Amino acid sequence: MRNMPDKTKRSRKSSTSKIGQTYTQVRIDDDTFLKGKILAAIYDESFNHLMVRAIRKEIKHYEDVNGPLPKPATPSEK
Repeated sequence: MRNMPDKTKRSRKSSTSKIGQTYTQVRIDDDTFLKGKILAAIYDESFNHLMVRAIRKEIKHYEDVNGPLPKPATPSEK
């Protein structure tokens, strides 16, 4: 196993930030990642924004064909 930089070893109390965003890691093959980075540069946006936009587009397509997806469960407030 390779050594990870110190910044990746930080623990988070929650995977959700205070502004309603969830931090996640996505595993993606090199070719798709590199082409995605190029596409993001062409669109003058971040790779992260490109991914969010693609997921939202896929959700919209699915819901247009199949109807609304169920509402996600929300974590209980402590």
